[in-house]
Amino acid sequence: MTEQFPNSSGPPAQDPQVAAALDDLLANKAIWAPLDDNVEAAIMRNIAAEVHEAQLDTEPTFTKRDRRYLIPVGAVAGLFLMAGIAIALLFAGEDPTRVELAATELAPAASAVAEIEETASGLRVILEVEGLAPAEPGTYYQGWVRNDTDGVTIGTFHMRGGDADIKLWAGVNAEDYPIITVTLQEEGGGPQSSGVVVLKGRLDS
Repeated sequence: MTEQFPNSSGPPAQDPQVAAALDDLLANKAIWAPLDDNVEAAIMRNIAAEVHEAQLDTEPTFTKRDRRYLIPVGAVAGLFLMAGIAIALLFAGEDPTRVELAATELAPAASAVAEIEETASGLRVILEVEGLAPAEPGTYYQGWVRNDTDGVTIGTFHMRGGDADIKLWAGVNAEDYPIITVTLQEEGGGPQSSGVVVLKGRLDS
């Protein structure tokens, strides 16, 4: 809203005495004289000090009361870290058992090492295979853990990408099924073992 001035088309005129005093002040050459070097330096120091204080105000500070809690909090954090390490070591378990698998006459150039580990999910077997020919289309390899009367499959693979580590699993204990075999299977041949064994090893040998 535009401010209205009564009986006038604009703001009131300035007091003649004030205007004259302002003109005299601006005409005084003393106020336009260059600053003394010492005065200028003092002004710059004051400005720098104020900037530094403003920066400090943005940084976190600790009172004496705060500092009393810094050491206890650090100690508690250290205790939690040590407890975590202890729990990890407690449940780490033993190193995996390694079993060498020998090739049969059906795959004389092949060899493998099975790394066996009991986990919370079951029996994990990592099979490090070398020199085993890729399974032909329509066929695949199948891993087994066995005992003298029974066998449990631990997974299938084909090796068509070359030598590799194969991760296999079983839901049984290694002590109950100490024999490890790899058979060559035909697709559509059913879930049972073909009996065509290419690699074989034993956990308790």
